[in-house]
Amino acid sequence: MSSRYRRARRGAERGSMEDRIPTRMGDGTLARLTKSEIRADVEDGVAQAVRRAKAPPLAADEIDHLVDLYASPAKTVGVDLGDEIVLSCDGSGMKTHATREQDMQSYEQWMGADLLELCPGDYSLKVVRTILPYEAQCLHDALLSTVAPMQYGVMPNLGLYAKDDGPCENWSLLLPAGKISEARGACEQAAEMAVADAVRMA
Repeated sequence: MSSRYRRARRGAERGSMEDRIPTRMGDGTLARLTKSEIRADVEDGVAQAVRRAKAPPLAADEIDHLVDLYASPAKTVGVDLGDEIVLSCDGSGMKTHATREQDMQSYEQWMGADLLELCPGDYSLKVVRTILPYEAQCLHDALLSTVAPMQYGVMPNLGLYAKDDGPCENWSLLLPAGKISEARGACEQAAEMAVADAVRMA
């Protein structure tokens, strides 16, 4: 049982006079905590971050700001004008519609996304190379139907350039055999091919 659960139970047993605020645990479980318990939990999290990650502690006003957010009884919590930040994304979308273009529209309008990312299911340079005209048209249509900046997401999966999937020697087989220089050469060849594919796609 987490310390947050224990504090909530102790508060209930003591019959605290503070109002209990509905909030969610990390796993989504509904819990009712007092503002003091929420503050203690935030301060404990800050202390753990300082100890484990060697991160600088939050200032008192920053802790107050977080406590105000977590202690709000509102179902939807917003951000004050001027305090907004731009959120990046990785494989964005709602995954609820028939086309990826509709998916980007829903993600932008329902979730208020700052940045959109259109990507193929495989996310690999080598695979996208074979369907480049289709992907270019899909990106074109999605850009025309959305407002937020959109990026196209792929990555260089070098493993697909090695045999049996690609033309390069398989370094996963060369390394156990002690063929270090051959494995290094195969990796370098695969990297050069991935760069060529990336330039061609750009």
